[in-house]
Amino acid sequence: MLRSGFRSLASIAALGVVTLAAEIMPPSVALAQQASASEAGFGLPLLIVVVASPFLIRALRRKRRENEALRRQNEALQVAGTEIDSQAAILRVKRIQTVQRDDYGTVSLEKWEKEKAYFFETRILPLLRDKGLLAGIPGDVIPKIGSMIDEAALRPGPSPDIEARFISNPEVFDPRMDPVDYEKYCALQLEKSGWKTRLTAVTGDQGADVIANRDGKALVVQCKLYGSPVGNDAVQQVIAARQFQGADLAAVVSNQPYTPSAKDLAHVSNVYLLHHEQLASFMG
Repeated sequence: MLRSGFRSLASIAALGVVTLAAEIMPPSVALAQQASASEAGFGLPLLIVVVASPFLIRALRRKRRENEALRRQNEALQVAGTEIDSQAAILRVKRIQTVQRDDYGTVSLEKWEKEKAYFFETRILPLLRDKGLLAGIPGDVIPKIGSMIDEAALRPGPSPDIEARFISNPEVFDPRMDPVDYEKYCALQLEKSGWKTRLTAVTGDQGADVIANRDGKALVVQCKLYGSPVGNDAVQQVIAARQFQGADLAAVVSNQPYTPSAKDLAHVSNVYLLHHEQLASFMG
């Protein structure tokens, strides 16, 4: 009687171990283990309990840790994604402002990568820390978040959010925009008519804000975001820039009209006086 009861207990324990194993074993293997435990006598179930239990428990714990890490990773990506989506329009502007092309035409992402790191450290990291998601997430989560930031920054824009709380955007003209963004805006308009453009350094440009090339011709551009008509000074600056850069063509571009004296000087000096809306069709 005692032996029969012990055998029943051992069989029940073996079935419990096999059921526990079902969480980490393929279904076919788990079913086979359950059948063996049901049909075998006293010796086999007890052997399964003694030998298999420690292994299965460790494997199950490892599986549970993996599942928990995956859950935390998915939650971290969801938290980051929500914040990135809410800032997507601004990220787009920041990317346009920071991605630069050097004199050789090579695109530099150095400033954009710094901007991404700043955004992660000041916006994403505090959110993950507050939710206790920093510990125990895989190391590839941060690169994934970086890719999410890149994807958001490349989405079409602008959004109404930017219009509501004005942020200077090099893709959209606004008289309130930053003068440097206006220079980039002018460069983008020139590119629509086939010019390859680059912006000069903020200082030491010798009067050239944008240098453009098309069909073997070099063009220097002086960009003036003004609130009143543009005078002689801008024309004189771009004349000097043309000589300094050895360019073929020179132009002053503005959102405002030009004074009579500026028009006279431009006429005798072969300088184009343009409104920025003319750039998309300007051929030189």
